[in-house]
Amino acid sequence: MSAQVRLSYMFLALLLAGCFALAAGSATAAEPRREVLKLGHSRLLKLPVPAGRVSVGRAQVADVVMVTPRQLYLNALGVGTTNVSLWDQQDRLLEVFEVVVIRDLTSLKEQLYQILPNEPVEVRGLAGSVVLSGQVSSLEAKKRAEALTEAYAPKQTTSLLEVGGNQQVQLQVRFAEVSRKVTKRMNINLRILNPLTGDFLYTMLGSLITPQTDGTTLLSDKVNAMGGFHSGQTQISAFLDILKENGLAKILAEPNLVAASGQQADFLAGGEFPIPVPQRENITITYKKFGVQLGFLPEVRPGKRIRLTVAPEVSELDWSTAVVVQGFTVPGLTTRKAKTQLELADGQSFAIAGLFRDDITQSVSKFPVLGDLPILGALFRSTEFKKNKTELLIVVTPRIVRPGQERLGPNPVTTFSDPDDFAFFMLGKLATPKAASPQGPPLSPQELEGRFGHDLAW
Repeated sequence: MSAQVRLSYMFLALLLAGCFALAAGSATAAEPRREVLKLGHSRLLKLPVPAGRVSVGRAQVADVVMVTPRQLYLNALGVGTTNVSLWDQQDRLLEVFEVVVIRDLTSLKEQLYQILPNEPVEVRGLAGSVVLSGQVSSLEAKKRAEALTEAYAPKQTTSLLEVGGNQQVQLQVRFAEVSRKVTKRMNINLRILNPLTGDFLYTMLGSLITPQTDGTTLLSDKVNAMGGFHSGQTQISAFLDILKENGLAKILAEPNLVAASGQQADFLAGGEFPIPVPQRENITITYKKFGVQLGFLPEVRPGKRIRLTVAPEVSELDWSTAVVVQGFTVPGLTTRKAKTQLELADGQSFAIAGLFRDDITQSVSKFPVLGDLPILGALFRSTEFKKNKTELLIVVTPRIVRPGQERLGPNPVTTFSDPDDFAFFMLGKLATPKAASPQGPPLSPQELEGRFGHDLAW
């Protein structure tokens, strides 16, 4: 055999060895087989050669039963991934394949479609969790989809749902507080004086009069009637404080708030007062709100209905219950508040009434025995009666609103013109509303004037 032929055989042998090595490497790099099962389902696998032994990596994910040496029964037990190893009857490793167990989302999708037929909710599985995505029409639909998915996969639900559409609520609130006050008071002071003998008698219940050292009498501001007469040299005078007073007050606040569906909104028309809090080495200050307060949480439901949680509160400072903390006087609060949840249609109103406060105070000061006489006893006693009755009415109207492009109305600040010095000091005029622009024919030659002068075009 010639040298040229031997070289040809050697080259052919090397070429065949390289092909076999490449084929072996490709077979080694090939990915293992994967068997994907739905949770609760099972599958029967047929083997090309008889198997003698089988092993499962994670028994909580899948259960493997060898029915015959050539048949395996896979049963999906839990969501996850595991490996299954097979050996032949001579205990040589035949194959290692992967078993992936996923959730069966078909039943969940069917339930979502039946309960929310008009909501495009997308359901996906990711690493054992259930992912919701899409855009629903209301917050109520979002909560229903999440609750149903949570029941299907407890603590393994991820929601990416968005609420679209018109989901803003305007709350119109009317606070009306009517306060009726009734005061009745009667005080009588007597003065009997004889300048010659120096004899005198004073009654000073209610402090209407104050005797002076020079014989005169100082009257208080409470005296609204007085009279007297002489009997010889004796002067007899009476000083009266008789009052009957009726008062009526009305306090009205009309806040309007806009909030997105599912978001809290708060309103306060009042103020805050400081409260000292003693510490070990110093004193810190906290603030307490008072006045007309409102907190509401709207939720837009299907059919343009609004579920509303509203908490109105009206409070005022009460100095009669004040306390002193390290020299600081802290007043108390008189508070009336309510909290309720209800469901209304767009534009409907509801009222909260019956928040009454009724205070009655009566005091009597009198001389012993003399003040108890049937008729003359009025001269020797002082009586006062006070009654304060307050009723609070709250009317709430929620509306579904959307941003608009309408022009703003006139600014209330710019619709008034300030007076000049002469009109203010000499004529006593204050700011007056500006005259509206004429809409009819001109009433004076000045109204005919338009643009004049040089108009340069650049």
